[in-house]
Amino acid sequence: MAQRLILVHISGQAEQVRKAVPSASQATPWLFLCRDYPQGLSWQERLGPGFRRVELGEALANVGWQLRRPFLDLMTELGRRHQSLAWWASRISERNTAFSPLFLYCCYLRLGCESLATTPGTLCVIGESWAVLEALAEAAPQYGCQVHWVTRPTQSRRRLLLLARIVRRLVGFLGRALSQLEIGYGSRPSLNGRPHILLRTWVDEACFGDDGVFHDRYLPDLCGWLEQRGWTVTTIPVLYNPRRPNRAAWKWLRHSCQQFLNPGQYYRLSDYLFALRVAWQQMRIPTGPVYLDGLDVSHLFNEAREHHALDIGSVEAILSYQLPRRLAEAGYSIDVLIDPFENMIPEKPLILGFRRYLPATTLVGFQHGALYPFLLCNFITAGETEFAPMPDRIVCNGDFFREVLVREGLPTERVVTGPSLRYGHLWQLTERPLPPRAAPAIVFVPLPLMLPEAVELMLKVCRALENLPALRVYLKPHPMSSLETLLKAAHLERLPAHFEFVGGGMGEWLAQAHVAVGMSSSTVYEIVAAGVPLVVVGRETGLELNPLSWYPEWRQVYVTPEDIRAEVARWLDASPEELEAYRRRARQILTASFKKINDDTLQVFIEGLPTREGNLT
Repeated sequence: MAQRLILVHISGQAEQVRKAVPSASQATPWLFLCRDYPQGLSWQERLGPGFRRVELGEALANVGWQLRRPFLDLMTELGRRHQSLAWWASRISERNTAFSPLFLYCCYLRLGCESLATTPGTLCVIGESWAVLEALAEAAPQYGCQVHWVTRPTQSRRRLLLLARIVRRLVGFLGRALSQLEIGYGSRPSLNGRPHILLRTWVDEACFGDDGVFHDRYLPDLCGWLEQRGWTVTTIPVLYNPRRPNRAAWKWLRHSCQQFLNPGQYYRLSDYLFALRVAWQQMRIPTGPVYLDGLDVSHLFNEAREHHALDIGSVEAILSYQLPRRLAEAGYSIDVLIDPFENMIPEKPLILGFRRYLPATTLVGFQHGALYPFLLCNFITAGETEFAPMPDRIVCNGDFFREVLVREGLPTERVVTGPSLRYGHLWQLTERPLPPRAAPAIVFVPLPLMLPEAVELMLKVCRALENLPALRVYLKPHPMSSLETLLKAAHLERLPAHFEFVGGGMGEWLAQAHVAVGMSSSTVYEIVAAGVPLVVVGRETGLELNPLSWYPEWRQVYVTPEDIRAEVARWLDASPEELEAYRRRARQILTASFKKINDDTLQVFIEGLPTREGNLT
C-alpha cells in the first residue's frame, strides 16, 4: 500500500511536485488522470527522470468494462427518482461519454484506489478533476496513506469560477436566442391537407450543395422518397459549425427546393424564460450520497452538476419542448416525426413536448451510425423503458445494431431493422479491387469529431509515421470540426512533408487507401466494411470509443506510436491471401451491420403508421 499520496491539479507546476516528493533511489510512480494527450506529454517531459509514469490504457479499459453496467443501473435508479424535464435535459442523465467525463472520472477514481492499494511508498496523482482528487484524498486513510496537496483552490475561488461560467453561458444563450429571432428566415410548413412528416437533421457546410440541393448527412434521400409516396415533408435543420454565418445558412435553406422549418419563428419570450427556469431547476436536483459499485462518487456527481450548469445545448434542448405546443397553436397536425436516435438530450425534451401537445404524432428514431460500448448515452436500459422518453419506433442500420439495442434493454417490438442510409457507398466499395501495391502506399486517417480524440490520433500518427517519407498520409478532419482549432489544440505549426489534410467523402478515400488508422469514430466501421486493413488506435487516459469492440478480433488497440508504426507496416506487407481473408470477414460484418437501401427497408419508417387520411403505406 502507498504510504504517501501527492495530489496535484494540472494547473500546478512541475517544480512544485518535485519539491513535494522526497528523494528516493527509485523513480516515483505517477498517474496522469486527464484526457489531454499533449498535456500528458508535457508533464512527462517537465517532471523528468525522477518520476515514472504509470501506463493506464489497458487498465482503464478493464475498469470501464467492470463499471459499465453498474453505472447504467445507477443512472436508471436516479432517473426513476428524479424523472422530470429538468432531469431528462441534463448532461448527467444523458451520460454522453463523448461530452461529459462523469463516467470516465468514476473509472479514474477506481484506478486511483487500486493504485493506493498496490503501490508501495509514494504515489503521485496529477488530475484534471478536483472532485476525483478530493475523493482520492477521502479514500486514502482507508489504506493508511497520508495525503499531501500540492495545489488546492479555496471554495470561494471555485464558487467564483462557477458563477463566471453561468454568466458566460447565460449571455451566450441569450445572444443565440436574439440571433435566431433576428434571422427570421425559414418557411412555414405548407398546409396542403396531405399527411405531414417532420424530419429533424444536423446540418454542416457539406449539406449546402452548389446546385441549391440540400444534401442531408443523417437522413440522405429519405425526404425525396417520402414525398414520392404522397407525404408532405418539412425538415428542421440543426446548424452545427457551418462555415457561413447562420443568417446566410438560413437564407440558402429558404431558397432551396426543400421545405424547412425555423423553430425560432414560433418561440415566444415566455418560452425562453421557461427554458431558463428549467435549467435553473437542473442545478438544484439533489443527488445526495451516490455510490457506484462500492465507490463513493458523490463528489464527482456534484462536480458534474456544477460543470454543466446552464449548459447552452441543454437549455436549447429544453426550449424545443415548447415547439410542439407552438406548432399545435399554429394549426399544424404532424403525423410523424423522424429524428436521428442517439438517446441524447436534443431528442428527449422534444419527445416529451410531442407527448404532451401533439400526442397523436408517431415518433420514429433512426439509429444512423454505429454503436459504441462506452458511448453510454446510446443505450436505454430495461428499467428505463418503464418511464424514460423514447420513440415509438427505432429504425436501425442493420440486424446487428438492433440485436445490441435489444440486448441492452429496449423492448423487441419497438426496434426494427431498416436501411443504412449513411453507408450505401460501402456496398460499392466491397466490389472494387484493392488498390495495387504501387508506391507510394497510402495511409488514410479519418479524424474523429471530439477534439481530445482527434488531437491524440493526429499526434500519434505524426510521431509514428513522420520518418517514413515513402508513404502518403492523408488526414481527413471531421466535417463538423474546425481545422484551425485542431491545429491549435495539438500545438502543431505544420504537418510532416508527406502528410496532407484532405476533404471529400469517405468513399473516395477508402477506394484508394492501402491501410487506414482510426480512433473513436463510426468511420472505423466503414473502413472494415469496405475491406481496407485497419489499425485501431487506443487512448492513453480516455475511454475507448471503439464501435468494433463488440467483435473480439477488433478489441486489440495500438496505443504507442511504435506499435502503430509496426502494425501499419505489417498490413502493408500482408500477403494477398491474408488480405482476402480480411475482406471476407469484412463482408460478413457489412451484411450483419448495414442493410441495403431499397423500398422494402425504407418502408419501415412509415409502415403501419396511422395518418389523418388513412394509411399511405
